[in-house]
Amino acid sequence: NAVSIAPTIGYDLNEKLALAAMISYSHVSTSYENYANNNSAAQNTYAIRPFLRYYFTECGKLRFFVDGGVGAAISHIGGTDYETVDFSCHLSPGISYPVNDRISLVAGFGGLSYTRTLDSDHDTDFTASSFTFDLTTDLYFGFYVTL
Repeated sequence: NAVSIAPTIGYDLNEKLALAAMISYSHVSTSYENYANNNSAAQNTYAIRPFLRYYFTECGKLRFFVDGGVGAAISHIGGTDYETVDFSCHLSPGISYPVNDRISLVAGFGGLSYTRTLDSDHDTDFTASSFTFDLTTDLYFGFYVTL
């Protein structure tokens, strides 16, 4: 089970460029069974992702864009002292539809990203890196609020 809240606010620099940020919280709970017993784990993640949005074309009221930015996230697994810190950069495509002068409906998917994960507990040397190019998963729908 997963729940995520990710409000996005931005400021239009001109008709083609916007400076924005997404602040998010997500909760993921997982149940699994092994030979000894049933277990569950919950992970809470807090993240911030500032980005620059470039609108490259329009079709009627639909506007097509690409977002490029950086991000940082802290994840904690419940019932443990285990935390990780992620740093990332991304490029991702999307579309928007203005509801009024301040609010747009947006949808996006996949993209190109690089993420570096570090164990925030300095007792271990856990690090991981991932480079991802995916245009089929990571679909999202939401609102974009212009300041």
